[in-house]
Amino acid sequence: MKKVFLTGFIGSKNLGDEAIFETLVSQLKKLPVHLTVATLDEVKTRRLVPDTVRANDFWAITKCIRECDYVFLGGGGLLQDETSVFNVPGHLWRLWLAKFFRKPILMIAIGVGPLISGVSRWLVKRTCASAALITVRDQESSQLLMDLGVDSKKVHVVTDPAVSFPLPQKENNHPVALTFPEGGYIVVSFREISHGSNRWLPVSLKHKFNKIFRGPGTVDIFKQIAETLDEIADRFKLKILFFPFLENRDEIIHQQILQHMRFKQSAQMFEGEPTPQAFCALVKHSRFVVSMRLHACILAARMNIPAIGLSYAPKVRSFFKSLGLNENCLETQQFSRESALRLVERLLKNEIEIKRILSGRTVQLSQLNEKNIQLIAREMKV
Repeated sequence: MKKVFLTGFIGSKNLGDEAIFETLVSQLKKLPVHLTVATLDEVKTRRLVPDTVRANDFWAITKCIRECDYVFLGGGGLLQDETSVFNVPGHLWRLWLAKFFRKPILMIAIGVGPLISGVSRWLVKRTCASAALITVRDQESSQLLMDLGVDSKKVHVVTDPAVSFPLPQKENNHPVALTFPEGGYIVVSFREISHGSNRWLPVSLKHKFNKIFRGPGTVDIFKQIAETLDEIADRFKLKILFFPFLENRDEIIHQQILQHMRFKQSAQMFEGEPTPQAFCALVKHSRFVVSMRLHACILAARMNIPAIGLSYAPKVRSFFKSLGLNENCLETQQFSRESALRLVERLLKNEIEIKRILSGRTVQLSQLNEKNIQLIAREMKV
C-alpha cells in the first residue's frame, strides 16, 4: 500500500473544485494507495478521506510529505496567475517540500495558464522539471508547458476529472426540482468578472473588496443577462433557477441579475446546501443550463443536458471545443441579448442532435479519465 499525499484546492466552497476532488478520490480508490489530503475544511473532506491536514499547517504538511511515498498535486486550474500572483507559489510550495525530501511528484489533471508573470512562468517551469508525471486537462495547458520548455515526454493530455463525476447509484429528485414541471425550467449559474484586475492581492482579499475591484462593464453584462433571462421566461415559458457554485459569492451576483429582471416571478434562488450532487439532481430534469461556471457546464454534460457557456476564461471555451460544441459558447465580453437568444433558439431546435453529440463525447472524455488513472498506476508501478 503506497502512501500518497494529495494537495490542491480542496475543502473550498467552490463546487467545481469539490467535484474534481470527489472524482479523483473515487478513481484513486481503485489503486492500492493510502491517501492523506491537505484541505481547507477538514470536517467536510473527512466525509471522503479520513486522514487530512490543514492546508496552511506547514509543520503537519512537512511531516506528511516526509513520511509519504508520493506527492500528488491536482486537479483543476491551479497553475494560473490571472486572478492573483499568489496562486502559483501558493500551490507549488508543497511540491518544493516534496523535492527537498526527494519524493516523486505527480501533477494530475491540472489546468495551466494563463501565466502572465515571468516569475510565475519560471516557477512553473522549474517545478514541472521535478515532476515524474504531468497530466493536464486540455490541449492548451499542454501547449503552454511545451512553450515553457517542459519535457514533452512527461506531459499527457487527459480531461477534467469532473466529466466522470460519480453519480449516486439511486437517483433522487431534488425537492426544488419537484416544484417545477420536468423540462419546464433552466438552471443558471453566474460569477463575478474581475478581468484579471488587482492581481497583486490574494484572492481572499479580492473577495472582501469585490465591489471596489470588479472589472469594467460588469453591470452592463449583468443587465444583458437579465434581459436574456426575461426573454427566455416570456418567449419559451421556462422558469429560471439560480444555482451558486461559490457559496456566499455567486448569490450576490444572482441577486443583482434578478434585480434587473422584469419577470422576477419566473425566477427562483436555490435554497439549501449547494453540492455537486444537488446540482446534478436539479439539472437532470431541466431543459438546459446557462453558466459562466466551467464545472456547471461539465456536470451538465455529465447529465447529458445541453449547456450554453459564457466564457470569462479560456478554460470554458476549451471545454466546449472538446465536446465539439464550440458554437454553444459565447465570450462574456461580447455577450448580448440578441446573440444569446439566437443561440437559445438554435439549441432548442437542435436539442436531440446536441444530446446525441454530448452522449458520445462524454464517453470519449471519460475514457481519457481512465487513461489518467492508468498513467498514475504505471508511474507508481502498482
